[in-house]
Amino acid sequence: MPTISVCIPIYKSEKYIAQCAHSLLQQTLEDIEYIFINDCTPDKSINILEDIIGQYPKRKNQIQIIHHNTNKGIAAVRNTALHHATAEYIIYCDSDDWVENDMYEHLYNKATQTKADIVWCKYDTTTDPIILFSPSQDITYTNIDYIKKICLGQFHGATWNKLIKREVLINNNIIFLEGNDMMEDESIILRILCFANNIQYVDKTLYHYIQHSNSITRQPKHLEIIANITEAGKYICKLKRGHPEIMKYWYWYEQRNKLSMISSNGISLNTFRTTWPESTKVSLILSNPTLHLHNKIIYCSLCVGTTSLLSIKRWLSKAIKIKKGL
Repeated sequence: MPTISVCIPIYKSEKYIAQCAHSLLQQTLEDIEYIFINDCTPDKSINILEDIIGQYPKRKNQIQIIHHNTNKGIAAVRNTALHHATAEYIIYCDSDDWVENDMYEHLYNKATQTKADIVWCKYDTTTDPIILFSPSQDITYTNIDYIKKICLGQFHGATWNKLIKREVLINNNIIFLEGNDMMEDESIILRILCFANNIQYVDKTLYHYIQHSNSITRQPKHLEIIANITEAGKYICKLKRGHPEIMKYWYWYEQRNKLSMISSNGISLNTFRTTWPESTKVSLILSNPTLHLHNKIIYCSLCVGTTSLLSIKRWLSKAIKIKKGL
């Protein structure tokens, strides 16, 4: 059995797949299973990939290229990869990103040394600033701590910088919510954290996250976000018996995402008011540390059915951008 299954979705990545594939196939860890999923990409990504694979004959028997008959979206792609994975640990890598050539050796060594359910590392990105906490060596962080960090926006819920013990997914029937391709990674990480007992950290920047205008994360579909957060919420709610304080953090998380969606005209006022109604309590809104005071006031006004303050905020934001020439 291979040590790690690395799962890579392929769709419209011909500009980036070469760098990604080389970084994967040059890994210092030898016993890796590579699973590339072709989600009916219309470009030359697969041709480029096959040419690169030919340059690594020792890796040939470790590589699968699986072809979807129709374009199914990233959540379905990730499920296909999970279905075909056979290793003890699984990790995802997006085909427009790249990794350090010793990334998986570092993560796997940490996992085996500590018998971890999840091992994660630092990453960098080409555009957006990184908000990432660095665990203290003197503190043992539990799964509840990590869930709280995600809720507070202090921990990235991506799958690509987290090595996950596959049996955690299998034993708890955790899969991606197919057809809902926005925040699908954070949704599944939140669900996995509900069952992860040992989470470890490698203090190295090993993953390089490339953001560009065609990236799926740049084109949000808000009903898919709602579906994925709602699915994660079902699991979080089951933790409240042993950890009642977790619900406060979860409602703050819902509030932050709802405000973001309506601020970008992603959802209507009616959808805002009927989605996750448990997160509309004024006391929770006012105590939310992830919202500035003006956003708390706007949120409260939306809860009672008026968008006037939000409209003023949008107008001011637009005026500032015009003044700055953006």
